[in-house]
Amino acid sequence: MTKMQEIIGKILKSRITREKANNTLNVEEITNTLNIFLAGETITSEQYAEFREMIIPVETDAHKTKDSTDNNTEVNSQKEANPQQTNVQ
Repeated sequence: MTKMQEIIGKILKSRITREKANNTLNVEEITNTLNIFLAGETITSEQYAEFREMIIPVETDAHKTKDSTDNNTEVNSQKEANPQQTNVQ
């Protein structure tokens, strides 16, 4: 690994960490950046894999949140459509 790859790696890691903490990480944008740096050999394939691991949970959480919201909306719509129906457990 070259010194430049180390420096760029530290910058990318810092950016991903900061944006995740601020909930402002744009997965598509950072993925495009990683792809460009990998193609230009500005980062190594090991660094690329590490950064992808850092952003994958963000993608998964976003899908879970959307699915959860969709399910809650569906349940609430069903309750509104059938107000006399009660849940007995």
